[in-house]
Amino acid sequence: MIKRKGFTLIELLVVISIIGILAAFIVASFTSAQQKARDSRRKADLDALKKALELNKSDTTGAKFYPAHAGGNTIPSSLAPTYIKSIPKDPKIATLNYYYATGNPQGCSTNCASYRLYAKLENNLDPQIAASQTQCPNTSDTFTAAIIPYAAADNVYVVCPS
Repeated sequence: MIKRKGFTLIELLVVISIIGILAAFIVASFTSAQQKARDSRRKADLDALKKALELNKSDTTGAKFYPAHAGGNTIPSSLAPTYIKSIPKDPKIATLNYYYATGNPQGCSTNCASYRLYAKLENNLDPQIAASQTQCPNTSDTFTAAIIPYAAADNVYVVCPS
């Protein structure tokens, strides 16, 4: 009787299946961690923009107002490099901008008394999404909804003046 050394086909298939299942769990965990990291970056970017807007407002002479948006929904480029090193972009899609809407009066081009900054998060379970929308309510008489291409259900994180 010849004794053969090695693994059977069944043993190899079982081991390969186990490795595949473990790899799937690792990839899923890694993807979730990446999304949370990008969302943290988005929140930090909006916080930095908020600070830049507040510094800009405090430097204006006379009545204190925020800068008007630079056409459509873009963040005023005049903030960089005086108040912020550079205007941040979305960490996943560099061509995607954060959105800036001015208000009081609605869509003001001068003498803007308020603003909202928007970023779409990847993690729809982030509890700060609802909290930010509650803290920064969007009233139709203050902000133009057409400027921002997001609905509240789109995982939108919002920052406004304190």
